[in-house]
Amino acid sequence: MDEDFRPTSKTSFYLLCMMHNLDWNAFESIAEKAGVSIDVVKNMFERTAVRCVDAERVLASFSQRIGNTRTLENTSVLLLPDGDTGGTGS
Repeated sequence: MDEDFRPTSKTSFYLLCMMHNLDWNAFESIAEKAGVSIDVVKNMFERTAVRCVDAERVLASFSQRIGNTRTLENTSVLLLPDGDTGGTGS
């Protein structure tokens, strides 16, 4: 095995949403509290890349909702390259 290989212990945002039975109303509430568009939460759920700052905001709001701290350190989220806004304007 390659010595540089490090298995990830991150849980995907999608799986976390499924584990907590979150629905569209929950996504709307999380987005509102995070100050981002609902599209950001939807994209995270669908494993479409989002801006790092938006992902951090969503995860902070999500953490409050579930009572468990989720960050980019322990949650798998696809991120846009630095400087890429993804055309969302959020």
